Amino acid sequence: MKKIGLLLISLIIIVQIFGQETGSFTDSRDGKTYKTVKIGIQWWMAENLNYETDSGSWCCDDKKSYCDIYGRFYNWNTANNVCPTGWHLPNNKEWQVLFDYIGGNDSAGYKLRAKTNWTINDETILGIDSYGFTALPGGDVFGEGSCKYSTSYGFWWSAKSKSKSDAFAWFTISIDYFVYIEPHDKQLGISVRCLKD
Repeated sequence: MKKIGLLLISLIIIVQIFGQETGSFTDSRDGKTYKTVKIGIQWWMAENLNYETDSGSWCCDDKKSYCDIYGRFYNWNTANNVCPTGWHLPNNKEWQVLFDYIGGNDSAGYKLRAKTNWTINDETILGIDSYGFTALPGGDVFGEGSCKYSTSYGFWWSAKSKSKSDAFAWFTISIDYFVYIEPHDKQLGISVRCLKD
């Protein structure tokens, strides 16, 4: 028994040093299964949410194939209510816990970005996806499905409102290493990452 216990402890230490604890979650509303990853003390969906709502959500250029890769885009009001039971839209403090755990805002974009799909002329800095978060560059959607910045920017809503018209979102761009948190128009379509309650 003592040997088995030591082996389990060793395996846990190896997972903590060499990789993230991962899993999956199936959304009972539509049967879609999402990869999940534990980063520090937080469990995140490792993919953008792709749950179709009656209103307030879109695919880039109305192409389902785009949603299959990048997830759907949601206006802020919809984003606050779209995560499945047991999950929620993270607020600024919860996003910051993630960024601090992986070394701060000045390198979080590089560490969270996927290793593929990011392009912008010849200046692209692909991510290294150190933690299995796999942030993809979906851009955002304006005007019922019309895309902007796809392949070069990734935007994600925060649950924190700034004013009647604006709420916070964080974003990363393929030409640097940073993450930025800034207010955006609540009517924009922006990606959602759900955090476990």
